Amino acid sequence: MKKECQERGNAKKRLLKCQAPGCNCGPKGSSLFCVKHGGGTRCSVLGCGRGAISNGRCVAHGGGPRCLEVRCGNGATARSEYCVTHGGRRRCLKAGCSNGAQGGSDSCTTPGGGQRCEPECCSALPE
Repeated sequence: MKKECQERGNAKKRLLKCQAPGCNCGPKGSSLFCVKHGGGTRCSVLGCGRGAISNGRCVAHGGGPRCLEVRCGNGATARSEYCVTHGGRRRCLKAGCSNGAQGGSDSCTTPGGGQRCEPECCSALPE
């Protein structure tokens, strides 16, 4: 813990972790919980418990940036102005495949994209 944080009277809130058991995320807003565990502003649509992004709504209900494609109401992906359908994400480079690339690779999970496990510690591999 930094000494400067200990000396400030209002620093206690910044040093807290989410109060959900086993969660190490920081709390959101004036709550004691992170967004995943109910902290922060919730979506204003009746029955939706997701975190609000903007305008009091989650991405599924119109919060956050929208795709710029005409007549598309989907949420834009991070670092893009378009949704996944309209090119807002890298595509698999395998011929004939239109799936999104996974895990920092150039492939979807079908031809072998996605994050790889470590062979020496993975129990999913045949022995």
